[in-house]
Amino acid sequence: LGAVLWRFQRPALLYLGNPNALPWALGYSAGRLPGVLAEAVGLIGYAAFRGAMDTVTPLKITAASSAANVLLDPLLIFSARLGVAGAGLATSASQWLAAAAYLSLLLRRKLVRWATILRLPSRAALARIAAAGGAVQVRSLALNLAFLSITRRVQSLDSSGVAAAAHAVTLQLWQIGGVVLFALSTVASIIVP
Repeated sequence: LGAVLWRFQRPALLYLGNPNALPWALGYSAGRLPGVLAEAVGLIGYAAFRGAMDTVTPLKITAASSAANVLLDPLLIFSARLGVAGAGLATSASQWLAAAAYLSLLLRRKLVRWATILRLPSRAALARIAAAGGAVQVRSLALNLAFLSITRRVQSLDSSGVAAAAHAVTLQLWQIGGVVLFALSTVASIIVP
């Protein structure tokens, strides 16, 4: 997946955004792509612990990963003089930290085994997973498509980047509320059968 994203990052970024921002977008993308697999492992780990009715472990892992990102950002952006690419690398590194923590705990608690970790699931198992989580995936896909569409539109408003910056700030504020709502819905889905 990372190789496919790497190959198509330039045309995708040009489609979505302002060509003036391309050098920074490519730098950030180059830093973020090494974390794609780690992010997938982290999402699976989070889901596994949530399925086991454990919301505390993912919270601790997320807090440690976020703290690592906060510490690595200034080091890679300013001290190592990597700029925007350093921000992407800091995020990738923090995702690898979270993936390692999830994998280690999943193995230790015997929720997964090395013998089965790379084996593809059966069609029957995939059908059960799709039936159980299909609606959530459709919702997630719809939200992502909406964000991409909005981002593309905002990027086309002006070439200076002012509208895009204002949009980014607004989106961050909206996401704070979204994170709180997501946290509440996660706990509620465990408490209420």
